[in-house]
Amino acid sequence: MASLISLWQYRQMCFRKAIHSSPVLTTIVKSDHQNSASYMGALSSKIEAHLAEQLRAAIHLKKLTDEELTRISLLTPRDAQVERTHALADHHGYITELNQQLRQLSNQSGFLNVAAAQFKKFTKRSEIRKALEALQEAELHFDSPAVSARRSAEILQHNSGVALEKSKIPEKQQRGTELKKKIASLNLLQSHSTEVIVAARSDAWKCTTFPLRLANLEELLRLEQIEQASDCVQTLRFQRKPPEDQYKKWIAEVAAILSEAASSNSAFTASAKYAQVAMRSIVLSKRSLIQNAQDYLEDLDLQEPQDQWQIISSLLVSPYHFENELLWPIYWAMFQASQEIADSLKDTNPHEDIINGKLPEKLHQLLKLWAMPKITAMGYPLGMSYFGALEIASTDEETRLGADFGLLVDIDLGGLKCKKIALFQAKKAQEGKANVGSENEQLRKLLATSGLGYYMFYHQRAYPLRPQGPTICQAKDIASLDVIQAKDLDSRSLHVHVHQLGWDLMSFMSFGLFLPDSDIGVTFVDIDDALNIAGGGDPQNLPRFLNVYALSDKTSVMRLRDRVAENYRERQLEQELNKSKERGPRMR
Repeated sequence: MASLISLWQYRQMCFRKAIHSSPVLTTIVKSDHQNSASYMGALSSKIEAHLAEQLRAAIHLKKLTDEELTRISLLTPRDAQVERTHALADHHGYITELNQQLRQLSNQSGFLNVAAAQFKKFTKRSEIRKALEALQEAELHFDSPAVSARRSAEILQHNSGVALEKSKIPEKQQRGTELKKKIASLNLLQSHSTEVIVAARSDAWKCTTFPLRLANLEELLRLEQIEQASDCVQTLRFQRKPPEDQYKKWIAEVAAILSEAASSNSAFTASAKYAQVAMRSIVLSKRSLIQNAQDYLEDLDLQEPQDQWQIISSLLVSPYHFENELLWPIYWAMFQASQEIADSLKDTNPHEDIINGKLPEKLHQLLKLWAMPKITAMGYPLGMSYFGALEIASTDEETRLGADFGLLVDIDLGGLKCKKIALFQAKKAQEGKANVGSENEQLRKLLATSGLGYYMFYHQRAYPLRPQGPTICQAKDIASLDVIQAKDLDSRSLHVHVHQLGWDLMSFMSFGLFLPDSDIGVTFVDIDDALNIAGGGDPQNLPRFLNVYALSDKTSVMRLRDRVAENYRERQLEQELNKSKERGPRMR
């Protein structure tokens, strides 16, 4: 295995660039030039340019508006009395100063200074008299009819201009508010559009309507219809891909899971020995790989199923090798469930009912707690998820349908759209041999479900041999075996070798039941159709256990969840009522 892995790593270097440039499966039809990457790239560049130019223009206008408001706020009206006071202020100030100097001279004393003081007082009074005359002259000039008339006209004109400018304040304030809102809207739109532009230029999944809506967004921005453009952005459905480092961490995590599984010698490692199961699983898995990975596997021209099993498992470690990366976390959740079930059977011999409860619980747990966080982190527009486990506390359902439990898948996420249901009868296989006979005509009833019925085998081997992981095969494949053909289908004892039948659990689930174009499971239209199919034509004949895996928009998931729960609730009440009637009235 080491040499094969090294070869794979070497070959991977040769086509890594092609792998990384290969787009994740989308529903976009690429025959139209409008759906091409170059077309969307050109649109995204125009959107960037529109937003940058409009944001620059809005910021510039806001700056000019603010400056204008500041200028207007500093404008003040003129007042004649204020201006008169201001014009004569120097004269009044000078007179006040002279009077203070005169008072200081009056306070001086001494016989020798009397003559000098008197002379100084005389001089100061002369200065005051001249200052008063200058004040009077200034007042006469200021108040003269000609000057007053001219000044009044200037004041009137100035004050009219100020009033006119002040009247513009509300309008300019409103304009400033509008520009502020526009800038905020443009910033928000630019932020939202950044993700759109990244998606448009990358291999991220995009809805079929993405190119058309992207063109509509560009047109709205060109026309500066910001509100409509903001609404348009919200209608764009696309994947917000996480950074490359996140993918590297996931790959490392899964590589560790694969390495641990390989060292345990059970489930994954043991399954490779069963060539027919391995080849069916490989064929099923290959269909979900990108073409480069498929070509690489073909180029190796490996003849042994065990070698192919190792190589394809190594390829499946990376989500880049999946045609639809959403199947990557689903596959590895199933892988871990298969491994844990097989490991639990190495040293114990639990009853089938215990395993039947443990496997759906393990699938439910790993899908919800391990796969779902990764699906969410992959950035697909997920409205709601629901992982439900429903039960009717009665064995009658198994008797009617011939099945222990059912699995219902309803996914509409990214490019993955799948509505399927399947019923399972679980059996333990000791040393590769299982008894598919029963008292309740299980095989015949599963055959009557028209492709809905499957057997799930839990494998046990005597120590030190290690068991393969759970395998699944169609009921019709069991019925077609020669050993079954030679016996009565309703026999209680129908022992058959099953270790080479069907597919391994993870391939069956991930690349069969979870894919719409596979022949595994039965497709349904809506939840009522699903319940009708599950009940063999009667929605009241539900399997005792039903596990529901739903990933879609919120409305669809809630409708499915409520409808299934309602049916199981009604069926449970009916069972309790029938039991009450069978017991009869209570004695008082």
